[in-house]
Parts: sequence; structure tokens; C-alpha cells
Amino acid sequence: MTRPPVPFLSMPPMASSSTSSRCLTASVTVTHNLEVTSYSLLEGMGVGKFVSSTTFSVAGYDDCRIARFVKKSDLQEHAIRRIRFTGNDSFKIECSLTVISESRAEDVSTIPVPPSNLHQHLAGMLHGVEIADVEFSVGGEPFRAHACVLAARSPVFRAELLGPAAARSIKIDDDDDMEPATFKALLHFIYTDHLPNDSGFGKDAAMQRRLLVAADRYGVDRLRAMCEAKLYESVSVGTVVDSLEFAEKHHCAQLKDACLGFMASPDVLGVVRKTDGFKRLVEGCPWVLKEILDKERLRQMEFPHSSLLVLACFFSLFSMASSTASPSDGRSPRLPETLSRCVTASVAAAHNFEVTRYSLLAGVGAGEFVTSGTFSVDGHNFNIQVYPDGWKQEMNAGYVSVFLCLCGGATGVRAKYTLSLSENGGESVQRSLTHRFDTVGAFWGFPRFMERPRLRQWLLRRGPGGGDDCVTFRCSLTVIREPRTEGVAAVAVPPSDMRRHMANMLRGGDGADVVVLVRDQPFRAHRCVLAARSPVFRAELFGGGHMRERRTSCVVVDDMEPSIFSAFLHFIYTDSLPENPDTPGDDQDCMAMQHLMVAADRYGLDRLVLICEEKLCRGIDVQTVATTLALAEQHQRVALKDACLGFIVSRGVLGAVARTDGFKHLLTTCPSIMVDILDKVASVMSKEGFVSVSCASSNRGGRQWGASSASASAIRERNSGDPSPYQSRAPLRSSPNLDDLPRFRSASLIPPSAAAAGGLSRLSESIDF
Repeated sequence: MTRPPVPFLSMPPMASSSTSSRCLTASVTVTHNLEVTSYSLLEGMGVGKFVSSTTFSVAGYDDCRIARFVKKSDLQEHAIRRIRFTGNDSFKIECSLTVISESRAEDVSTIPVPPSNLHQHLAGMLHGVEIADVEFSVGGEPFRAHACVLAARSPVFRAELLGPAAARSIKIDDDDDMEPATFKALLHFIYTDHLPNDSGFGKDAAMQRRLLVAADRYGVDRLRAMCEAKLYESVSVGTVVDSLEFAEKHHCAQLKDACLGFMASPDVLGVVRKTDGFKRLVEGCPWVLKEILDKERLRQMEFPHSSLLVLACFFSLFSMASSTASPSDGRSPRLPETLSRCVTASVAAAHNFEVTRYSLLAGVGAGEFVTSGTFSVDGHNFNIQVYPDGWKQEMNAGYVSVFLCLCGGATGVRAKYTLSLSENGGESVQRSLTHRFDTVGAFWGFPRFMERPRLRQWLLRRGPGGGDDCVTFRCSLTVIREPRTEGVAAVAVPPSDMRRHMANMLRGGDGADVVVLVRDQPFRAHRCVLAARSPVFRAELFGGGHMRERRTSCVVVDDMEPSIFSAFLHFIYTDSLPENPDTPGDDQDCMAMQHLMVAADRYGLDRLVLICEEKLCRGIDVQTVATTLALAEQHQRVALKDACLGFIVSRGVLGAVARTDGFKHLLTTCPSIMVDILDKVASVMSKEGFVSVSCASSNRGGRQWGASSASASAIRERNSGDPSPYQSRAPLRSSPNLDDLPRFRSASLIPPSAAAAGGLSRLSESIDF
């Protein structure tokens, strides 16, 4: 059966870890109108004399003035025209003022995803014998298991349980050299890919040998390799001959080669040849002696003075046994059995530094920068420093400068890193280098990372409602550790193949005993796996009482898309999401992830719920935040809801979100969400030091920690005219001391009626977060 493509799983490979931080530049905007009547009467007041408006406060700052606003001659001409046509010379000056707070960096919260619990669920399935369908008798002791799992993990079990002569009751006699403890450990490994803690496997060489024989018999290759590695770890002068005989008998090539290498060393061979086991080896496997001699000759070629005496003593013994039939004819000398390797390890991570309201940082001045949150890689602390107006005025004022800074941890660290900035769906800027950071505080990067006009064009191309002017600088960092030399393990153990076996079980459908019908599309599955992974499936398929009647071969699911169920089923079997080469749009990715989260919540797959929640957090944008917030509210996902609310109020997109159809629908279906949004706005304003947009307190002479941007229109006839902007910005500083901040008197943020009929839009226009 062909599975439909899953739209959200074509994601690029992630680094070993990924963190995010966000640079927040908040602002508060108000408008004040000054109406001047009978302007002609003010002529002759004298230079330096002025009339002023009443004091208006914006986030506690009120010491704002506008100089060189308009030429006096132009104003006089305007007054004359007004008198001629209207009979009065009044006019109105409108001041639109935006106070920009100090930029601050904060970590973007992520949702921790627990490690895989597939082996725990399958171990529970092994112990939950009530849903088993096959029984073994080993030494008179019964063991119940599941044919589909055994068949997926062992080709021998597959032939016995699913072949033409399939059986459901198998007796393993004592003649088969299988003990109950060995079979129990074998079953536990088949279900969990590791051995039980109480098996005694780690210290009991006899147990290791019996388990190796069982693994070899049933074709469980990884367990066989694990047993070989454990046996080699216990090899000594007294046991090497027994291990070599065992390896020869059971065709353990890696263990045999490791034992030969151990015996061929000069210090060991002279002792081993005096043991009774060595004489027995010469009599039973005389060809092994030639293999030892081949290794010793290779060693002599590399170290000619190391083993001549041992070879001389050994040659006579070898000559006596050479007349015995030997299967070594035509064998070429093996490569040296011992190896060492120079390893240069590394630890990779990625950090996303999100700078909101980037346009507000224009004009901060060369040498001024914003910094990301601190992120740690292999015990070294780093941050990203972005200079919006360039690092140095005389050298790179026309560029955005970006650096990586070592801000803590051990020094002398060598790092390979890439700093990048991408336009949505378009071109990107990427710079890479390798540098050694010798001191804390050292920074290194790109003074001419990107031309400032080019970045402005990127922001302009987004247009209204395009996600505001937020930019994200990404640092992909690899810390390179000092090279070290290490020995190479004599027996290599392959990585776990549990997920591959389970995926093959699902894909092949062998032994499937239930069909799930999703929108008329059938999916074959295995009852025991579904029940082990989902408490809902367990109750539905194996419930007691009246639910026992529901042990049917077909389950109907009408409220889920087939593509979603395909990914859901793949996760049940492998504890991972499937990969798909087709890459759909971001909105489809988000929608599919939302549907998958609903399915996971419905069937009790808690880890999949957290995976979906974490991916949705990372994919929040203007178009998807409303539906994601509705989903979080409906399913009581607190962390996801908080991430959505934080996005709405911290990225300056409150107005854009309020205009989307999804948000309008959210307010209709869940009007109480407005209270949460206003609470979040108030919380952010409190952190930024903006208690109210209508505070009446004065801050003359106080230290101004914000930067202001004011635009005043030209003379207007009541509400008309052409704007003539004037901006004043203070340089960015470090975070202020709380004692230096001005004190504010609390006032109402928004009238109670503003929550309805466009109140949110008015709030977003006056408080532009």
C-alpha cells in the first residue's frame, strides 16, 4: 500500500542543539495636537520667545521640543491665505511621537521534548502477556510473546511464525542448549534493543557465550556483536585460548581476530604457549598457529627487535603441528590487529538571534550594538553582536557588522562558525570562518557583513503585513576540541537497528491483524503495537467487559486525514517522524503539525504532543499564530499558549495579527482570549518601563534611558497637510539601574469598551510592540 506524502516532515537536518534569543526594541506612540489661534497677533514677540502646548507624557518622558520646524515666511503666507478664504488665521500642529525603549535580549522559551520511550513501551508489551499471541516453552518454563515483533527483529522467528508452517506454540528442548535465563535475555533485547540489568551479562562470560550462541541462532546480529565485544573485554592470558576456540567454533571473525592479536604480542605469547589450553589448541586447531605466526611476522616487519626470541621458541612447536591438515592454504597475512586513531572531536550547535523592529535601530551610530542572549557550546559561552550602523565609522559605516564573542568559559577555544541572514523565500547572506578565541571578551566576525541599503530593501519588499521588520541572525557554531589519540575497539558494535526493524514491520504489513480505515483509505497494523503505544488503542482493541466485543479486525477513523494518520502511525512504530522529500509551504507545515498534535492528544501519545508543540513554537508567524493559539487554548497547552501570546506582543505584530481572518475567528469563538492578550501587553509594558500611555508625571532633568522618534506634520488645516519628519535618537546603552529609571503613576491602559469594535487595533496603533 502506498502511503500519501506527509507535508510537514521535509525539514533540514538540525544541529546537535539549537537555541534562540530575541532582541526586543519596544516603543510607545502617542499623538498630540497644538492649535494656535490668531497667529498674526504673535508677530513681534521677539527672537527666542515662544508659545507652547500643554505637557503631554509618553512613557514618562515629556521634555520634547521640535526645532526649525518651518520657515517663518512660509507660515506668514499660509496665515494670509487663511484670513483671505476663511476669515481667521488659526492652524493646527500635530505631533506624532514614538519613544523607543532600550533594546534588550531575552531567551526564546523552548518546550523540552523527553527522550524516546519506544523501548519502554515495548518492554511493557512484553510483560503484558494478556495481548501475546505466541508461546514458547524453554526448559519447562513458559514465555509469551508477539509474533509480529519477533518476526520483525529475527529472520529465523519470521520463518517460524509467519512462514507456510507457522506455529503459535514452540517448545525449545534442553538439547537445543538454551537455558530459560538466556531466552529471557534474548526476548528482552528483541523488544528493547538492550539487555536487562539483572541478566548478569556484563560480568558472566559463560552467559555472554550462551547469549551469543542464541543471537547467532536467531540472526540477531547486533546482539551477537555486543556479546563478541564483551567477551573480548574479558580476554586475559588465562582465557584467551578458550575465547579463541569459541570464536573459531561459532565463526566469530571479529572476536577471533582480536584474540589472535592479543596472543601475538611478545609479552603474551611466551606465557600462553606454556598453558594446557594452548597445547589443546595446537592439537584441535593447528591452522590457528599459522595465523598467529603471520601476525608475528607483520609485527617483526614493523618492530624487528621486539619478538625474535619468541618466534624462535615458537617455530619448533609450529613445525611439529604443520603436518596436521590445515585450512589455511592460500590465506594471505592479515593486517595488523591493533590500531590507534587521532580523533578531533567537535560539538555543534545553532543559535537564532531575532531582532524585532529592526528599523528602529537605524541611526544608533557606529560602534553601538545589540547583543543576543548567551548560548553555551561544549562549556564555552558565546553571544552574537550586531552593529546596525557599522563597527567603525571611518571603515564600515555603510555596512551592518556582525561578530561572534566569547563571553565566558574556558579560553583557547577554536571555533568554526557561520553567520547568516536570510530573506523570507529569497536571497541570503552567509559568512564563514574559523577562529581561535584566546581571551574572554574577544570577538571576531565580519565588519562588512552586509550593505545597509540592501538590508533596507529586504525589509521594504516584505510590504504591509509581511511579518513586520523583524530579522533573524543565525550562528551555526562548531567548537573544535583538541585532537586526541585513542585505541580502536577490536570488535565493532553497530548502532541500534530497532527503528528500522519496526518501520519495516509497518511497511511490510506481515503479521498485521487489524486494519484502520481512514477516510476510506486502509492502513494495516498490529494490535499489540498499537495497544503498547497508545492507551486509547489499548482500551479500544483489548478492553474488558462490553468493550471485549470491539476486538474487531477493522477500526474506522473519520476525523483525520490519511496523510496525518500515516505520520501518526509511523511515529507509533518508530518513535520518530517520517522523512519526505516533497517540501510544501510553511502554512501547510504548520497546519499538518497542528492536526498531528490533535491526533497525538486524542490517542495519548504524550511525547508526540510535545514534539508537535515544540515545532509549532518555532514556526509561529503572523498568519499562523491565531490558529496555533486557538489550538493551545482548546487542548490546554500552557507553554504553547504562552509562546503565542509572547509572539503577539513582543514582535510588533499586534495590529497585523488583529487584521487576520484567523484572529477574528478566534475572538468570535473564544472572546476570553482578549483578556490574556491584554495581560501579556501589560506585563511586557511593565518590563519595558512603560506603565501607561497617558501618565501625567514629569521627568524633566531625569536621565533618559529611551530613544525617541518624533514626526510632526507641516501646518494643517485641522487634519490635513504633508508630514515633515524629524528624528532624534539616543545611543544604545547597557541595561539601566532600576534606581535611575523615572517613577510613573499608574493609569488605565485602555478604556473598557476598547476590547470591542476595533479596540485591539487602536491599542496596537498607540502601543506599537
